[in-house]
Amino acid sequence: MDRRALLKGIGMGCLALAARDVSLASGAESQDADLLAGVPIVDAHAHPDQFFGSHWTDQSSTLQSITALGMAASSFSALGESQPRRGGAWQAQSMHDVRRQLDVVQGLAEAGKVRLIRSAAEIVVPSAGTPPGAILALEGAHPIGTDPAQVDALHAQGVRMITVMHYDAPTLT
Repeated sequence: MDRRALLKGIGMGCLALAARDVSLASGAESQDADLLAGVPIVDAHAHPDQFFGSHWTDQSSTLQSITALGMAASSFSALGESQPRRGGAWQAQSMHDVRRQLDVVQGLAEAGKVRLIRSAAEIVVPSAGTPPGAILALEGAHPIGTDPAQVDALHAQGVRMITVMHYDAPTLT
C-alpha cells in the first residue's frame, strides 16, 4: 500500500465517522456511496515523478497515479536545500537551482501534462482527460536568504506555497 492509498483510506474513515448519521437505506446507496465524489482533493506534499531530479522514487507520486486517483492538484515542491552525499550535511540551493526545478514543471504544463494552479479558484475536481493541477511550492526557504524580494520573484514564477524549513533551519533574518 502506498501513502496515497493510505491517506485516501484514512480520509474515507474520517468521513464515515463524520457521516455516521447518513442513512444508506431506501435507494440512498448510490447517493451516499462515494462521499468524496465532487470534492477536490489536493496533496500538499508531493514530488510528482521526482521532477527535481532525485534518484529516490516514490511510485505513489507519479502523474499517472495522481491522475488515476482523481486528485484535483498536487504540490510540486522544489527543494531549497540538497544533500550532496547521503548522510552528509544539507546545503542551501541557489535561486538558480530552484528556478531550474520549477522550469521543469512549467515544461510539463506547456506539454499539457499538468495545469499550473495560481489561485484557489483554479482547484477543481478534474473531468476525464483533464490533467491534474500543479501547485508550485518551495520546500525549505534557504534560497530566499535575507532578501524578501526573492519571495516576490518566486510568486511571479508561480510559487504559491513556501515551507520555511525542510530538513535544516534556514537563515531568514
